[in-house]
Parts: sequence; C-alpha cells; structure tokens
Amino acid sequence: MSGKGLLNQPTQTVHSGTINVGRKSNGPQKTEWTRIVFEENQVACIGIPMRIYSIRVHSRDSWANPPCLRLARLRLPASPPARSSRLTRQPRDPLSWLLSMGSDKLETLRAWFRERGSCLIAYSGGVDSVFLALVGFQSIGDRSLAVIADSPSLPRQELEDAVELARRFQFPLRTVFSREFENPQYVANPVNRCYFCKFELFSEMKPLARSLGVTTLVYGENASDQADVRPGSLAAEEFEVRAPLKELGWTKLEIREWSARLGLPTAEKAQMACLSSRIPHGEAVHVDKLRMIEASEKYLKSLGFHDLRVRHHELKNGALARIEIGPEEFQGIQDPQLRLAIARNLRTQGYHHVTLDLVGYARSPKARNDTPIPDRAEEVESGGQLSLPQGV
Repeated sequence: MSGKGLLNQPTQTVHSGTINVGRKSNGPQKTEWTRIVFEENQVACIGIPMRIYSIRVHSRDSWANPPCLRLARLRLPASPPARSSRLTRQPRDPLSWLLSMGSDKLETLRAWFRERGSCLIAYSGGVDSVFLALVGFQSIGDRSLAVIADSPSLPRQELEDAVELARRFQFPLRTVFSREFENPQYVANPVNRCYFCKFELFSEMKPLARSLGVTTLVYGENASDQADVRPGSLAAEEFEVRAPLKELGWTKLEIREWSARLGLPTAEKAQMACLSSRIPHGEAVHVDKLRMIEASEKYLKSLGFHDLRVRHHELKNGALARIEIGPEEFQGIQDPQLRLAIARNLRTQGYHHVTLDLVGYARSPKARNDTPIPDRAEEVESGGQLSLPQGV
C-alpha cells in the first residue's frame, strides 16, 4: 500500500493485520461482528523516519459498506532512542504498544483519584459510574464512596443490579432518596428536565460530603458525551462536580473496553436513561406513568429484546405506548402471535393503544425531542397500531 503521507512524502505499509470478533447479542438479532483493522505505515518526515499507527473498527452484522470508526492514529519515531546505553530495548509489536498506552491512561485516572484524596461518586449502575466507582475504590480504597439516588425514575431492577455490583466488587455504596418529584419544574418535564434531576442529586451529595470530610464530588460524564445536549452538566458546574472521564479524554468505547478487562459485566450494558426520558417534553411526569413504562419494558426484555424504549404518550382517548426496538431486532417481532401477546400485556399495564415505531430505537448524538403525536382518535386507529381484536 502506498499513498501520500506527511508533507506529501510516500508511505509504506510495514505491518498490518485484521481481527474479526463475533458476539451473540442478548436479543433475537443475528450475531454482531466487529472487525479491527490495524496498519503500521512508515514515512519520512523532514528526513526523519516516522511510523504512523492506525486502528479502525468496523461493526455491523455484515461487511457491506460497514461504518468505520477510527480509534487511534499515532505518530512516533520509527526507532526510539534507548533510554540508557546499558539497556537494549526490544522492539514491541504495534498492538502491544497501543495496549500499553491504554494501561498508562488507566494509571493516569488512578493518579487523578489519589491526587483528590477522597471522593463521592454519583453512581447509577451504568457503564460509566460503575467503572468510576471501581477505579476510585482501587485507587484510594474506602475514601471513595459511591452514592446512588433512589427515585421513582430509576427502575427497581436497575437499583437492585447496581447494589449487587457494589457488593460483588466490594466498593462502598450509600443510598440517598432524591426528591425531584417535589419540584414542579421537574414534573413539568421541560427540555432541561435533567438539570433539575442532577441539581437534586448534587444537593443531596454536597452535605453528605461535608459531613464525611470528603473533598471532591465526581460524576460520570465522559469525552463522548460532549456531542450530546446534557443539561445536567450545568448543575455539575454549579456544584463544582468533577468529571474525570471527560477531563482525561476517556471515550465511551475506551470505558467499555477497560470495564471488560476489569471484569465488569457492565462492559456490554445497553445505554439506560431514566424512565422520565420516555415521556415527551411538555407532558407532565407522574409516578404512575413511570410504573407503566417500567413494567412494559421489563416484559419486553423478558422476551429477549435488548435495545428498547417504551415511549409514553397521553391521548384524549387513553395512553399510547410507542415501542422502539433496535432495527437489528425487528426480525424478532415478526411473529403475529408474539405481537398480540405484547399488545395484550401492555394493555394490562394501562395502555389503550400499543404501537411499534418503524424507525426503531437509536441513541442520537443529540438529545431526542419527541414530536407530540396528533391527538385524533381516527389517526391512532389507522396509524399502524398493534390493535387487538374485540374481546381479546
């Protein structure tokens, strides 16, 4: 392979490789494949031999025009000088070198915790907060305390799983009870609802930290989140809550990778926003709605669906459930009897109408603003609804 490198100098590929990894998802979709392509190119830059290391990851259930994400593109001298004339350094294969860079990054995060001395970590049981809680505990022991807020917007199963993870990995955990539902601004469900939720959480953590003599509040925003609309980050700024994953440049992919290396089962856990996010902005958030959503999603997960949301819409003639599942899982909902069973179960949860979103679930880089559904019964009755026959 040849091409144009730095300063239009020709490049020469001196090492390359491909690794294909297959993973069977929890849902009914096909096996997902990940292709990791590694290339090492040598180029002369202003007369100095340089090497460019490049890693790309392709992920899809087929290789037809797969999306490509470049993880790393690193430029180093082709022959690094020895640190000592008495030490002869053996050449390292490029992949090992990149993995060692990751180890250095983990050590930098641990050093960040040691510099703080003591921390309270906002904990939810998700990918980021579990990773932070474990690394914090490994770094400074019981001077790192995870704090989880018990709220109606947190599914009971998520709370149980989060507590079990803390017990299993032996990092200390404290439960507080947040009161965001007592705030009319939160209940009104504006576009910045998350701000009021985080404000309430940090309002609980701040006096707790003071009473324990803890110096630093921490939460799990990472470098990949900067492309999203995150009103909660404003509350973090107001309370001076630190985000070491963002500060040190940890991406979501890196967090998942290192979670797997540390043995955390959350490495492959799906994104999980709070239950209130299932209700369109502008529609009031009430506990009874959240219970309907929680029971419906729990049932769908029991059927094997992995990436899903049940969106709750209030219509004049009753509540409507709009089911979003990952597009790759659509095949699993083709059985008419299964669709009837889903519609029947969700109606027992209190929904008058059950629909399937044909676009499917996908986490957008920007916050998703649900478009209000037309409040006309004739559109609901003819709009692709999973309707039950009379008497079912």
